[in-house]
Amino acid sequence: LINTDGLYMDNTHEWCAAGIEAEINNLQNVPTNATPWWWSQFRDVGHVLVPCVSDMPPEAHNEYHILESQGIRSVCVYPLHIGKELIGFMGSDAVAEGHHWGPEVIQFLSLMSDLLSIALGHRQLHQKRAQAISQLERAEQLAHLGHWYKDYASDTETCSKEVLRILERDANNFTPNIESYIELAHPDDRASLYRSYESAKASLGEWHLEHRILLDGDKVKHVEIRGRFDATADGCLAISEGTVQDVTEKVRHRESLQLLAFQDSLTDLPNRRSLDDTLLREMEYCEHNSRRLVLTLLDLDNFRAVNHQHGAALGDALLKALAQRLRLLFNDTAVIARVGGDEFVVLFTRLQPEDSYFQQLN
Repeated sequence: LINTDGLYMDNTHEWCAAGIEAEINNLQNVPTNATPWWWSQFRDVGHVLVPCVSDMPPEAHNEYHILESQGIRSVCVYPLHIGKELIGFMGSDAVAEGHHWGPEVIQFLSLMSDLLSIALGHRQLHQKRAQAISQLERAEQLAHLGHWYKDYASDTETCSKEVLRILERDANNFTPNIESYIELAHPDDRASLYRSYESAKASLGEWHLEHRILLDGDKVKHVEIRGRFDATADGCLAISEGTVQDVTEKVRHRESLQLLAFQDSLTDLPNRRSLDDTLLREMEYCEHNSRRLVLTLLDLDNFRAVNHQHGAALGDALLKALAQRLRLLFNDTAVIARVGGDEFVVLFTRLQPEDSYFQQLN
């Protein structure tokens, strides 16, 4: 075979008759530019046929020395191609005595070289396909994203290995269909998942949803599913395909950012920003439903002096203790927020007009 850089030739396979010593190790890294006559024969004749090595023409002196050094007396060689690319040769040689190949044998060798070229082409395609699949699987694993596909005509459904890894299922006991997938969905998410699927399917539109799946041991994952539906010319469903991505880490990161934005880091209470959102929402509710709300502001007298005298650590402990007391005192009857250094808000909402506001604080 010719190396991929096209600069050298290697003998990769050799079959010898009984009593003939193999020469495969002596035909490695042969420079392609060392055999110009060889190449001219392929270009002009289509093959190399040398009934008697000792009778080779003077311009074939390089090839003569290569063949003579191996004790070859006759040789017949045909090229191997994949498409238009020359990738190697297939040859037959005689070392015990000279040999003459008749037309039938020449035709047979030509046919064999064609068949071997086809076989090598198929092997190359298979290797490229296997390499592409392997690269896709590695990419999917890195992205935590798998793909699925359904052919409605044949009623066949497939999914990639990464989908099975995300769902923590074995290919031998898991059927990759929508029914099996919905069974894995978190019970609180199944209805919305099914509705979005049926809606996209009916409209031949795109399917996009983030939801939770519930795995063995009550393990929860967040996944993002995307898909599309294609129809035949007469409007019947043809295929559906899409992706499933594990977005658990992204959701956790998003939730942590939300906590940073809306939660006081010291007391874990809602902060001023969170209270503003809650207050606007509850004011709108009360206005449309004839309810009332009460907002109470609490602060600690002389907190700065205590904080300065006893240190920030004690001051922080005091604030956390107060937050815990407020939680225990009001439980779920009020929204408690820290809106400043020593300032807290207690918000009572959705009260009946006749309710005693002061009684809420007793």
